[in-house]
Amino acid sequence: MLIGKREVGRAVPLGEHPGSLRQYAEAVIEVTEWARDILGRSQAAMRRFNPDGVIRLVRTKAGVEARLADGPEPTDEKVDAGDATVFAEAGLEGVVDIEEPHDRVVLKPPGSPPNERGEH
Repeated sequence: MLIGKREVGRAVPLGEHPGSLRQYAEAVIEVTEWARDILGRSQAAMRRFNPDGVIRLVRTKAGVEARLADGPEPTDEKVDAGDATVFAEAGLEGVVDIEEPHDRVVLKPPGSPPNERGEH
């Protein structure tokens, strides 16, 4: 339907319209080099059994957890994590890093400095 020179009633997918809420609602996830390395190794091992598998960052009672999955959930956001295919649960934001012991994945507040890796 046209009103003046503007079309009204046309569906525009969320995120494709300039100034859409999605542009402002997307969370920002940063991934440290250490986390890229660990997530990349985890995915390489997983892909021997499931070539299409992905890593999902999900909320838990303890914080955040990296889980192996067959694919992302519909609301997941893709995360730039180097060679690893990583998706974050909607609404997560901050810095994905690694803590010892056992290369535990953690989500720190946005702008946090990376953890020191030490000797590996």
